[in-house]
Amino acid sequence: MERHALTFTGDGEEEPLPIPLNRVRRVRRRRGAPILEVEYTDARAELSRVFLFFVEPPPLPRTSGRSWILPTRGMQRAASAVGLRSAARALRSEIDEWVEAIRAASG
Repeated sequence: MERHALTFTGDGEEEPLPIPLNRVRRVRRRRGAPILEVEYTDARAELSRVFLFFVEPPPLPRTSGRSWILPTRGMQRAASAVGLRSAARALRSEIDEWVEAIRAASG
């Protein structure tokens, strides 16, 4: 967080996403997940959202031609969900601090 903006930077070559603090409309911690959600108005005055994962998100399901799920994939998804929930509990206070800091800075 900078003086007048909340700036998100990625690990790759993406451009940073600066969000002016005066455009932040809502910020919250997603219940049961280690995710910070920021709702803001963009340059066209349209409502936008950005989600910040405090841990690596689970992999997205593959969209292959098959519609059935192998038992091992189901177990992997369940394990990912349990991992996210435990990370959410562990990081709850840190995410809540970010929520409060952004709310205070955005007025």
